[in-house]
Amino acid sequence: MKKLILLLFISLLSSCDNKQNSLKEMKLNGKVNSVTQTTYSAVEKFREPERDEFLFETEYVFDKDGFYKKWESFSADGELLSKAKPKYDDDGNMKEFKYYNSENELLNKQYCKYDSDGNMIEHKYYSDGKLNHKVNYKWDDDGLFITQFKQYDMDGKLIIKLKYKYNDFDNKKNWQERIGYERGKAVEIMERDIEYYD
Repeated sequence: MKKLILLLFISLLSSCDNKQNSLKEMKLNGKVNSVTQTTYSAVEKFREPERDEFLFETEYVFDKDGFYKKWESFSADGELLSKAKPKYDDDGNMKEFKYYNSENELLNKQYCKYDSDGNMIEHKYYSDGKLNHKVNYKWDDDGLFITQFKQYDMDGKLIIKLKYKYNDFDNKKNWQERIGYERGKAVEIMERDIEYYD
């Protein structure tokens, strides 16, 4: 449970041209208006993963150019846990996030690193100017899906390693369910509800 809550500030990452936007970084197809991601802990029954405890929900809202207008995370009772404000480089890549609580107090800063194909491969999180933890992502050969997630503490010690499996795609070929496995056992289920501009 403690491990899963550490994932709160990690929100997942998606062309005709080389110019990035938020939809491309999250690998979202179509004219997406909003995405609601709900994360649960998972249990296995008869070797099949099932939802267990609600962990948090994150809502992303995009403008018509595909950039974030809103990014907020909520607890089970609807309390605002954090809201993010991204900063972009000249190529449209997200280079920095600042996370704030409901009182607009800065919680932490997140810095992003990309590979040569424009896939986000690393996040570093800083609190009070000090490295808090680091996350690395591994992508599939086509650069469409994150297949592996590793989280390290401030001393570089591995604390979480998840492998992902994707299920249930909509008619835009956007995934609607992702299951995270730790040592072969399902520990997390994320579900996505996607709304599109007309």
